[in-house]
Amino acid sequence: MPRSTVASNVKIVELADMGLDVTSENAKLLVKYLADVTVLNMDTIPLVKSCHHMGWAGEDFIPYAGDIKLDSEIQFKDLVASVSSKGDLNEWIRYTSELRKNIVLRLLMGASFASPLIAKVNALPFVFHLWGGTGTGKTAGVMTAASIWGDPRPGRLMRTMNMTVNSMMQMASVLRNLPFFGDELQTIKSRFENYDKLIMQVTEGINRGRMTDTALQQQMTWENAFIFTGEEPCTQSVSGGGVKNRVIEIECTDNVVENGNGVVNFINQNYGLAGPEYIRLLPGYPVRDLFDRKMKNILDTTATSEKQAMAMALIMTADTLAGLTFYPSEAALTVEDVKPFLKVQTDIDAAERAYREIIGVIMEHEVNFKPDVNTVHWGRMSENCVEINKTVLVRELQNIGFNFDAVKKQWAKQGYLLKNACGRYANCTKVDGERGYYVCLKYDPAA
Repeated sequence: MPRSTVASNVKIVELADMGLDVTSENAKLLVKYLADVTVLNMDTIPLVKSCHHMGWAGEDFIPYAGDIKLDSEIQFKDLVASVSSKGDLNEWIRYTSELRKNIVLRLLMGASFASPLIAKVNALPFVFHLWGGTGTGKTAGVMTAASIWGDPRPGRLMRTMNMTVNSMMQMASVLRNLPFFGDELQTIKSRFENYDKLIMQVTEGINRGRMTDTALQQQMTWENAFIFTGEEPCTQSVSGGGVKNRVIEIECTDNVVENGNGVVNFINQNYGLAGPEYIRLLPGYPVRDLFDRKMKNILDTTATSEKQAMAMALIMTADTLAGLTFYPSEAALTVEDVKPFLKVQTDIDAAERAYREIIGVIMEHEVNFKPDVNTVHWGRMSENCVEINKTVLVRELQNIGFNFDAVKKQWAKQGYLLKNACGRYANCTKVDGERGYYVCLKYDPAA
């Protein structure tokens, strides 16, 4: 128990729930007795190293380091107890080697194996999101990835997403370098306009600072992968580039596993066996060099961003190390294997997406650019450009989640926005008899 509990006349009464014969009447005497015993036996009471989180503690990895005790096991009893083992490792390897013939399942396991590597290569936490309709084996696939480290059943290592963000971050800080598994992301949809804020919070790796009455509270930190499932993507067309960058999301058009019930039944009897062996052998592998090579290869051969490349390089590195440890006959993943799951720059860049979206809005409201129609005029169109009232443009961009000032420079650089003779983004002129400030955008209705 924390010393603060057994040193307080008030808090020590809580131990009555654990079977200790303590009441408000004898609490003071018990506190004094325990304090006296402690002082008299300082030389004989064994000292034990402790840590408040799992994962890396220097070169040791908790809970696999036997000489370091986890001191948060009371508050997070179920979570800590889930990192346990059961069954036969060789049977688990044989069974999962067949499942890994599915590329999505293999990437899921790669994301799980990648979590302890994040701290080793100084990378950022990332989200791996598997989405699609029901019956595709998403949950069984994630449970397989969770079985690397411990009990994969719901309520153990795999948690429902129906929780507060603060509780999610507390669990992440206790897991620290072990992956966080969350099922059914859509269960928290009603609490968020979208998932952008949630993704940014969990991938920052640190919670927001809080004050007590007298001091700043210690902030929670984590360096792990977040593996989610859901029925819809966790990013949208209007999501910021930072959000898009931090997520590897895969749509399940085919089954992740063929026999979901059989897979679940097997891994519920065989789990937590691969993790200790993987961590034990990790110091013998050139993790940093392997990661750097894979990241460079991704950036050289794809049009993706650095952060997307970082997340996928982690997954590929972990997959290679898992192959060396458990699946020696398996060929390593190549960039061509993972390329379909990487976002390209045009999918990530906010200015590019804003331009595509606003052109769609303009095409939808072509009637507003015709002078002979009795409607609100937005501007005028020519063969290859459209002049749109700046106020209308700013408003319509805001309606779809973008900011004109944030994208105008990039638009001009890309040739989407044509500046006037003075180099300004908007030109004061008359359009159909209405004077105002108009922005000239490149427009090809046939494209």
